[in-house]
Amino acid sequence: MKAFCYHMQVNVRDAAVSLPFYRDLLGYLEFQCVHDDPGVAGYSDGHMSIWLIEAARGHTEPGFHRKRTGLNHIAFRVSHRSDVDRFTKDFLAPRGLAPLYETPREFPEYRPGYYAGVQVKYLDRLVVRALRYDNRGDPAAENGKEYAWLTRFNAFGFRLELPDAWTLIAQRLDGDTSVGESDDGRGAGIIDFWTHFMLLSKAIDSHRFTLRYDRFYTETVRGAEFFDSEQNGHAWTLAYMFDWSRHWQFVAEGLKNTSVVNQRALHGLQPGAVEKTLQVAVRYTF
Repeated sequence: MKAFCYHMQVNVRDAAVSLPFYRDLLGYLEFQCVHDDPGVAGYSDGHMSIWLIEAARGHTEPGFHRKRTGLNHIAFRVSHRSDVDRFTKDFLAPRGLAPLYETPREFPEYRPGYYAGVQVKYLDRLVVRALRYDNRGDPAAENGKEYAWLTRFNAFGFRLELPDAWTLIAQRLDGDTSVGESDDGRGAGIIDFWTHFMLLSKAIDSHRFTLRYDRFYTETVRGAEFFDSEQNGHAWTLAYMFDWSRHWQFVAEGLKNTSVVNQRALHGLQPGAVEKTLQVAVRYTF
């Protein structure tokens, strides 16, 4: 069952003191008055309504505090940041009301991003996927400690089941990420990135052999004088898995990563490096 917020009731201690303020506030926010008398006022935006009612005697103590059990706050959303600045100047300031919590400011954690994808399957052998991701972050927003990041990318991949228990998987991803205030809103620092991989796997009874190749690249296209993120490299991975029972599995994996990272020079290292790792694991699953 789908529902929506129909109305909200806020009890006030003294209607003669509180209702004039709420009448001004909700009127400024373009809510329409649907009921008004000395002890009760109701305002609607056409979808939901807010009712202000004087609390009955014997129920006015203790007074309101947002950290007590119950209502914490009500948030209103406007279309533009300039509306918030105008509200602060035209409504709060004339009444001697100071904004709380270092506001007005951006709250990037409340700005919804999105991802959208599509998947096509054919004959239980081929699966094709495409994805678009955008967190809709504001690179100029910050909380006094760090800035928000704007990250966007597109991805496309497929999985193909071949005869004789062979599996082929490939994917390509490219996008950008940015941070910091700029005149055009794109960010003071912008990093482009792309990567792709291809994986070939073969199952033989309880054994599986897998070979994977990765190619990756990042480049700072704005702000490289502050941070140079350029990285160019590729990697090979060879893995072996053996399921010797329903619960136990043995895994061995070797990785060779070859890359050029200019930032290594800041630590007295050569920009180019070859890194190798070998992992062996025994897994038990319930």
